[in-house]
Amino acid sequence: MSEVVFKMQGTDGVISVMGAVGKSGVDFRPIWPKAHTIINRATARQFRTKGKYMGADWKPLTTKYKKWKQKRYPGKPIERRTDRMWKSLTNPNDQEHIFIPRRQSVDVGSINPIAPIQHSGAPSNNLPARRLMGYTKKEVDAIMKLVQKNLFSDIGGVRRISLEEARRAI
Repeated sequence: MSEVVFKMQGTDGVISVMGAVGKSGVDFRPIWPKAHTIINRATARQFRTKGKYMGADWKPLTTKYKKWKQKRYPGKPIERRTDRMWKSLTNPNDQEHIFIPRRQSVDVGSINPIAPIQHSGAPSNNLPARRLMGYTKKEVDAIMKLVQKNLFSDIGGVRRISLEEARRAI
């Protein structure tokens, strides 16, 4: 019997989702756009909740930086000074947004050079890590349902695996 492997990992401003069914080479590209939307929504929620959504409040700004930011960017929330990074992580139409679907994996994130620094932190510059992207059990479950539908459902519009693919997976 074949095992379904589903792995999500996130580092430095990019989320990678990989799916595989044995050695069958099942094509997951039909589900990646929906998975992309799920990840983008989670990232937007992470920004709205200032880190709470994924379990860790973002560390507050230093007093000195907070005063500077309020003067130059009044009303802008944490991690959204110009919104460039936020848009690159949450807007699929942004020129810095990454969405790279492959047969058995997809990358979602940003090529904005600030994103990995903000995500991982820069202790030498007194910049704490603030998790910008990620996923909770809710996102994993939602994407797993997409994977399952792609593999096993015969509901209209959803691709079914061929008998040959099923045999190779066993």
